[in-house]
Amino acid sequence: MIDRELKDVTEADLQRLIDTPVMEGDRIEYKGLLSLGTDDAKKKFLASIASFANASGGDLIYGMEADNGCPVTLKALANFNSDANGIRIRDLIRTGIAPTVFTAEPRAVSLAQGGEVLVIRVRKTWAGAHMVTYNGDNRFYTRHGGARRMMDVAEIRSAFTLAESTVERVQRFRLERLSAILTGDTPCPLNGKAALVFHIVPLRAFDPSFRPNLSVSDTLYTRLKPISGGGSLRQEFDGVYAADGTSTNEPEGYVFLFRNGALEVVDTGCLDAHGERRLIPGQSFEEHLLRGLPNWLAALDSTGVEPPVVLMLSLLNAKGFAMGVGTGGRGHATHPISRDHLHVPGTILETLSIESTNQDAPINVFNVMRPHFDAVWNACGYWQSLNYTADGKWRLR
Repeated sequence: MIDRELKDVTEADLQRLIDTPVMEGDRIEYKGLLSLGTDDAKKKFLASIASFANASGGDLIYGMEADNGCPVTLKALANFNSDANGIRIRDLIRTGIAPTVFTAEPRAVSLAQGGEVLVIRVRKTWAGAHMVTYNGDNRFYTRHGGARRMMDVAEIRSAFTLAESTVERVQRFRLERLSAILTGDTPCPLNGKAALVFHIVPLRAFDPSFRPNLSVSDTLYTRLKPISGGGSLRQEFDGVYAADGTSTNEPEGYVFLFRNGALEVVDTGCLDAHGERRLIPGQSFEEHLLRGLPNWLAALDSTGVEPPVVLMLSLLNAKGFAMGVGTGGRGHATHPISRDHLHVPGTILETLSIESTNQDAPINVFNVMRPHFDAVWNACGYWQSLNYTADGKWRLR
């Protein structure tokens, strides 16, 4: 696998694979040509993608000629158009493998001599195992000894068992952290009881070999911010955190990045509880999360965290809170939450880069967060969030 972020890979990086040289192995494969003209060629292409996803992940390089696994020369792909071919490749991967390998990312690299080569980075799956379904193939592939082979029954069973175990560990992490917050086991004391809690947990968080880089970078410093803003990064035994700077006494919330790459956001200020009035501001609570999520994902990306990640929203001590639907989301509402704590079902996000403003983009923060928002509105007696229009666009009311 090329030791560089895919978006930064250049011809010089590919040339170094030849100069070193870097032999084909379980995490890198060279192909002189890109052929998708026949059903057999498409099945072989998809088998390579699935094999990397089902193994340890890696890079497929099309336009790199090799001799017995040793890279020899870069040669521009014939009749290759990065825009048209990129769409075709994504569509083929999406429809020809089940479940879809969302972690396969193609990137065209320009050559000084003209033309382009293609690098497809495939990250290890945490969704069990992927089967090539194109044209009735219905087989599982993996990589071993630098070559692709079919998975046996024991490997397939083990892959799905591991996926189930990973999901269970994510859920257990969430419940343990919510329990800790309720008992005051937080990096800083909080000045309120009712709390909004948002977790971002990479599926690799429980891989013993994975450790993100928590050294403070410019991206980490500027993007790792609490909902209420302010606060500087501080080191703690379990990771780094920043508490908001809005209170002269105890803070209203914090954002905590754990050593395993999991992120915890807690805020007690965005829920409106004064005397008998207990309201969830119908607009601003959504707006806080819509504004924060792209920044928190960027912070994780800067530490080396890899997708997919699980997004989980919770409301603690929420019993009696109703949804504010008037001006500014703080008007009268009559249907209170009937349980002490809301644990909104988690969703899986297959990328750390999401569009923050363009609601027509394929992956945008408004669509990503909508299931979480709708669930909270459901708990308050509504069919869905009233901040989304009939055509699915989020807007301020």
